[in-house]
Amino acid sequence: MPLGGHPWARAAAEGAGCAQLQSTAAFWALHDQIFRNQESITPANLKDKLGEFAKSVQGLDAKAFQECLDGGMSLGLVLQDINLAAASHVDGTPTLFVNGNRAPGVGSVAELRDLISRARRGGTGSGLSAKP
Repeated sequence: MPLGGHPWARAAAEGAGCAQLQSTAAFWALHDQIFRNQESITPANLKDKLGEFAKSVQGLDAKAFQECLDGGMSLGLVLQDINLAAASHVDGTPTLFVNGNRAPGVGSVAELRDLISRARRGGTGSGLSAKP
């Protein structure tokens, strides 16, 4: 899900979507490259950077990837994610859900483990909000 206000997040999400259309492994490889190299990415060079990254992803057909990107073929996937996030009141990352319930303000691994333990016992307990 691209974060609002980020100058190239949506276009990068579309690139990741184009990789996802080829394979989950290609999605994660491209995702990792985008995050590793985000300091060198600008709105002006994003398309070129995505093309570079795609060429280095094993098993990703770079030509098909570029055609997908140029044709906006993954835009529907990105918009679907944006709509799902809005419906689930997700406005940032990370946002955690345990058994379908939003877990706001989880600040540590210990807190997350506690929430999961309570959810396994069948209760939401404090710290979990019901589905919106």
